[in-house]
Amino acid sequence: MALQANSFADTMLRERVVAQIEAARQGADLEPGANSSEEMENVLYCNAKTRDDYMQLIASLVLHLNEKKRAAHRARSSAPQEVGGQTNEGSSSDGASAS
Repeated sequence: MALQANSFADTMLRERVVAQIEAARQGADLEPGANSSEEMENVLYCNAKTRDDYMQLIASLVLHLNEKKRAAHRARSSAPQEVGGQTNEGSSSDGASAS
């Protein structure tokens, strides 16, 4: 008996996957107009031929989103910080004053 196309994922699995994608998207610096988590999952579901293929595509997407999140975090933490309206970028004060 042949399986129907894309019959490898039940509704509960797909809902859990959408939740995983949504969690990975939080904090990731995505461009405006990026697909929703549901749309992303549906594209992967439609492109997968087997359950293993589907899970591999999901894992790749989540890893990609997590990398974007880490890159956004690094960019925010390495940006110069303003203190009192002045940029505090690489200036060091050792307590010595020039006379």
